[in-house]
Amino acid sequence: MIEEESAQETANEDLVVEKDEWIYLFGSDDLRLLHQLGYSCADMYLEERMAVDYPGFKLWELGDYRLHMPQTPSVKAAKEAMHWEGARIATGGRYGFSLIERELIVIYKYLGDYTIVRPAKRTPCMILVELYELSLIAAVVLSGTQLFLSSPLTFCIAALLVTVVVFLLHILR
Repeated sequence: MIEEESAQETANEDLVVEKDEWIYLFGSDDLRLLHQLGYSCADMYLEERMAVDYPGFKLWELGDYRLHMPQTPSVKAAKEAMHWEGARIATGGRYGFSLIERELIVIYKYLGDYTIVRPAKRTPCMILVELYELSLIAAVVLSGTQLFLSSPLTFCIAALLVTVVVFLLHILR
């Protein structure tokens, strides 16, 4: 019991030394300044470190979506996961605006405590499904307005425009 606590304390001390060293070597000027002033800056450190170590990943937060381990992931996702040390493939819904479950690349225990995720690259078919989902959402929203009930053609054009705009915003963010 005492040996386990001692090992945990040593591991925590190693993370603190590593954090200090990383901030000094790679941290932004703002992060270095705040750290020198004695602030923990845990969130800023995590954000900057993740951007360097695992670009495109984000912190998984409880309630974002549920992660499920697929029995047979796609070969494309498996090949992509091979580029990241310790990466696993999971499926999860609610990533972005998609209503369908997507394959996600997951890193558990990042910096000892965090789970980080990023969506696996989408296939053209997945993009079409997301566009279809958006058009359904736009149709439901627009069907509630009196303006578009009078002309089905106007309604369809407006739904398509809303879909394209939302999809482009999603890609550009």
